[in-house]
Amino acid sequence: MSAVYPLHLEREISRRWLHRHMFVDRSTVLDRAKHPNDIRPLPKRSPDRTDPLLKSGLSESDRNKRKSSRALPPEQFFADFCLSKPDEIAEYWRSGGVTGEPLFYPRTYADLPYCMLGFDRTFQCVGFEKGDICHMSLPLGVHPAGQMWARSAENLGIGAVWAGSGASTPSAVQLSLIARLKPTILLTMSSYGLHLANLAEAQGMDLRRSSIRKILSTAEPRSQAKREKLARMWGAEVLDCFGMTEGSMMGAEGPGTEGYRIWTDLFFIEVIWQRRGTRSRARSSP
Repeated sequence: MSAVYPLHLEREISRRWLHRHMFVDRSTVLDRAKHPNDIRPLPKRSPDRTDPLLKSGLSESDRNKRKSSRALPPEQFFADFCLSKPDEIAEYWRSGGVTGEPLFYPRTYADLPYCMLGFDRTFQCVGFEKGDICHMSLPLGVHPAGQMWARSAENLGIGAVWAGSGASTPSAVQLSLIARLKPTILLTMSSYGLHLANLAEAQGMDLRRSSIRKILSTAEPRSQAKREKLARMWGAEVLDCFGMTEGSMMGAEGPGTEGYRIWTDLFFIEVIWQRRGTRSRARSSP
């Protein structure tokens, strides 16, 4: 018979187990993470050009499942998928709303340490270190990304400027903070990084001489041309990461590699090759 602990003690046991078994240094992250070359193709399917969901080779069954999940009203979503008891819920995370009305996911006290691990690894994978200062320009509202990264920075000994988006801290003020506080990291959406660079250029400010040495972008597609422009205007190395509010951060680029390293011990990742009509899965760690 398993022991039953008070809720606060159960949370502490979970936290200590996670720290002992899951917390890793950067070298372990790079060893466990998977490179794009470490994927294997699945059998090719014939794409149906009449339906965008099947351009990637999804079967009709998979397509119908995705369509039905997108059509779920919030009430049914909470009834069918959100099974946590009220005293287990630590906070709610909002979805991006790309496929419809944004949804709110309850994250439990037992769940959050694993979510935080995904954010921690993005910092570790791209080479941020204790003593770095991060200027964090992601929204600090109901969407979790900005607040989770700020907490992650605290966990790893990285200083954080909780600037938030331009809606909460005007862009001109953000440039002033960068000049005054001299952060070494800019964490932002690539489009906002370009906006800040254009504003600085209009003000006669040369960001290539600023303290920023690395930019970590996320939350939107970033082309090679945009990467090069960001790097040129800021005089900094530009790296990217991705994740989803249904889980956590799931992978990040690292210096000297092409493509994402992904956390295969936390997620099952499937890569969709839209032009080829094939699907691939990242292989598990040895």
